[in-house]
Amino acid sequence: MIDKGEKYKVTIRDRNTGKELTVDVYDVLEAFKINCSAMQHAIKKLLMGGKRGFKSYDADCDEAINSVEQSKLLNKWRA
Repeated sequence: MIDKGEKYKVTIRDRNTGKELTVDVYDVLEAFKINCSAMQHAIKKLLMGGKRGFKSYDADCDEAINSVEQSKLLNKWRA
């Protein structure tokens, strides 16, 4: 069975119109043009820290920090 990312969906509201829209973390990453896979991983960990049921908030934060450090290394060598 394919995981359709239901656990990453959230309803947001446009603060100007009040209109609601359901998005997931992948929509947010696309909208902000986050192209580095390590940074994508870090952001996902931070947005869902401790909320996925099998890792603690602290564990997710630690993994996010590691992913940000990896992103910095990747970026250092980009042309």
